[in-house]
Amino acid sequence: MSTLEGKKVKYPVGEHSFRELRQEGYAYVDKTQLVHQLLNQGKFIFLSRPRRFGKSLLLSTVEAFYRGEKELFEGTWLGTHEKEWDQYPVLHFDMTETSGESAEEMKAFLLECFEIQERRFGVSINSHITDVGRRFKNLIWNINEKTGKQVL
Repeated sequence: MSTLEGKKVKYPVGEHSFRELRQEGYAYVDKTQLVHQLLNQGKFIFLSRPRRFGKSLLLSTVEAFYRGEKELFEGTWLGTHEKEWDQYPVLHFDMTETSGESAEEMKAFLLECFEIQERRFGVSINSHITDVGRRFKNLIWNINEKTGKQVL
């Protein structure tokens, strides 16, 4: 912790949640204009950065934006310039929750993640589908059918 103009400033060392960073008063360098540019430049984005380079924080920021969490962007470039705060269903899979040491372990982890999301969005649970690709496609389709929104 440091002081800036007489205020205590908390540095977000190791913090990767945009929500936590903004709600808990951590120092934040506004990069939301760059996020806006990134999201509007193309359909597919490949993030290739070293460890501890802010990938998780970036994705957490994108997630908050697409969930329409306008209050988190107060005082940022996006908060000032974005006019439409549509909410979209966002699927978030935290791969740090598995070691993924084997194909079987990764498959089991993903199927568990899909069931959690099926419950979260209140769509049919398709535990009989054991093919990961089919189950994921089915999850996205069901959420889109229920919400009428593109799934992110």
